[in-house]
Formats: sequence, structure tokens, C-alpha cells
Amino acid sequence: MHSLPTNWVHTPFEELVHIGNGQVSPLVEPYSSYPHIGPENVESGSGKLSRLKTAKEHGLISGKYYFDSEAIVYSKIRPYLNKVCLPWFEGICSADMYPIWPETSVIDKNFLFHYMLSEPFVQQAVAVSMRSGFPKINREDLGQLIVPVPPLPEQRQIAAILG
Repeated sequence: MHSLPTNWVHTPFEELVHIGNGQVSPLVEPYSSYPHIGPENVESGSGKLSRLKTAKEHGLISGKYYFDSEAIVYSKIRPYLNKVCLPWFEGICSADMYPIWPETSVIDKNFLFHYMLSEPFVQQAVAVSMRSGFPKINREDLGQLIVPVPPLPEQRQIAAILG
């Protein structure tokens, strides 16, 4: 682990966020009218979203995760593709993704988003995802990834520069 400035701390991901759990049906309102995000809608390395459609337009039938504009959405399959986004709306995402809500008393959402796009985060995720035949990061392994956390005002300054 790299040394950090004295006022930064190495913190497990699970202490900084709530990872969504429990799925909703895309067949019922309001979820059928919400935009759906799948890994194919997220540009690798940038988080740009494209080609969004509602669950109804996609004809989705299997369970999905709900998210709101406070969440970060992260693709758990093939973490080396680095697919993470910041939706500005309410929606549902593929079961191949995690909706993640930052604990705002300790981590700035935009800072965490940029850190999740960074090479150190991707390297950690890839390292733990290769344990099975298909590269995928499970909830427990994601929770154990380490995030260097500066004080909140510094996080906000860093996020503003990167944004």
C-alpha cells in the first residue's frame, strides 16, 4: 500500500458505502417506466451513459436493482472494463451491476466515483475477480477493496478538479 498524507486514511470500501440489495420487478410500475442501465450502456473508463431505454421498451422481465440520483452504479462483471457511472435520475440497473450509495458523512460521491474509475481501484477489483472462471467481483470482495480517504473538504476539491 502506498503511503498517504498524514490526514488521509486507508478505508475498506464497505465502511464508506451501502451496496444495494434486493431486486425489483421491471414488469410493474413505477419500475417499468424507469430508465434501465446495463453494462452495455456505460462507456469504459469514463462513465458516460448512452442508448438508455425504459424497462418496458427493453421488454425486461427479470429482477433489477433500483437506484436514485444519489447512487453510483458499478458493473460487477469483467471489472477490467471499468464501467462505473453517476446517474442523475431514478432508474433500475442490471443484476450485473451494483447500485452504491456513499456514506456522505465520510465520502463525497464525486470523489468516490473518480476513485472507482482510477487504475488503483480497477487493479484491486480485477485481482479479486479472477478467482472464478468468469471475472466478476462479488459484494464481499468489493467491500474489502481499500480506498485512500482524505478529509471531506479535500475530497470535494479533488472531485471538482477531476470533474
